[in-house]
Amino acid sequence: PKPHAMERMYQQALSAGRLLPDAAQLRLVGMLSQLQGKLPAFAASLEQHRAELSALQRQIQTVPSKDEGRLQQLHQKLEELRPPRKPKGIYIHGGVGTGKTQLMDLFFESTQLAKKRRVHL
Repeated sequence: PKPHAMERMYQQALSAGRLLPDAAQLRLVGMLSQLQGKLPAFAASLEQHRAELSALQRQIQTVPSKDEGRLQQLHQKLEELRPPRKPKGIYIHGGVGTGKTQLMDLFFESTQLAKKRRVHL
C-alpha cells in the first residue's frame, strides 16, 4: 500500500474541481493518511493473531482429555493470547457540506486492504 494515496487522491479531487481548497479538510487528509499508513501492519498482525488462535484451538482438540497438564498449558496460552492493539480512530464532525463524506469516500477508495467495509452513520 502507498502511504500517501489519500493525499494524492485529495489533490486530484481538488484539481478536478470536485473539492474546493479547505484548511480543515487538508488537516483531516493528513490525519487520515497517517491512519491509512498504520492499517496494513495492523491487518497483518490481526491475521497472525487469528492463525495463532486457530492453531491453539486445533491443538486443544487433539489432546486427550486425560492429559490434564497439557490441556491446562494450552488453555493458559489461549488466555494469554491477546489481539493486536487497534490503531486509534478519527472522529469526524462538522457542518453540512464541509466534505466529510467525500473525504471518507477518498479514504475508503485509497485504502488498499483485502477486507474493508464502508459504514456511514
